[in-house]
Amino acid sequence: MNGNGLRKLPIGVQGFPSLRGDGFVYVDKTEYIYKLTQGSRQYFLSRPRRFGKSLLLSTMRAYWEGRKELFSGLAIERLAEGDEDAWRPYPVFYFDFNKDSYQKNGILEVEYGFLNSLAPAYMPETLPGTGKDILSIKSYLEMGDTESLRDAFAALYASIPYTAKVVPFEHDFQTVIYLVFTLLGQYVHAEVHSARGRADCVAEVRDYVYLFEFKRDGTADEALAQIEEKNYAAPYAADSRRLIRVGVSFDSEKRALEEWKTIE
Repeated sequence: MNGNGLRKLPIGVQGFPSLRGDGFVYVDKTEYIYKLTQGSRQYFLSRPRRFGKSLLLSTMRAYWEGRKELFSGLAIERLAEGDEDAWRPYPVFYFDFNKDSYQKNGILEVEYGFLNSLAPAYMPETLPGTGKDILSIKSYLEMGDTESLRDAFAALYASIPYTAKVVPFEHDFQTVIYLVFTLLGQYVHAEVHSARGRADCVAEVRDYVYLFEFKRDGTADEALAQIEEKNYAAPYAADSRRLIRVGVSFDSEKRALEEWKTIE
């Protein structure tokens, strides 16, 4: 409260512990949080910016951390009465993207911590030693090892489960490669425009620039020919890095990477 005995409005306050600890006004929504935590489904929070998503998640974090003192007098305290598991603390992973820039030095340990510990639990196909794990793919890119890169993507496509009868399009295959490169933090573009056309995908690392062209039910030679015909390499003529052109073809019936050819 302030000197006049009035409670403060939580303008700009997004953390539940500080809101409760510093005596701000709080509209009790913990009844809904209790219902959410007792459910068995996934929930997508689609409210627009400034509608309290950060405060909601901070409140849920405090609940799962077992911080019962913060919920004194609120609905969830009454609803959880008699529930022995209600205030049991759990490990909580809480990613806040509103603070630091995640491109700063020292912040990237978040990325590699995820890759090394959490990712294998959710993506067993990417475990080290499979030949298609994301850290190996990163190494292949940085070393210019196009043969190993080809084998890794061929294995990734082969491991994607068959879940629909819809014939995949060229951009479906392109998206897989684009997303892998992006998740690895590589400088990557899709549908890169130049004076005479647009390359399907361009990936840049310290020593190499990769120009990708994809063909569905075509040939890798056709893809390479298009790179040359449209002169996609022209914007990199003065670049000191090695330029590698990659033609890739996909078989939509087999749902597999069919051909992979490179020229420098």
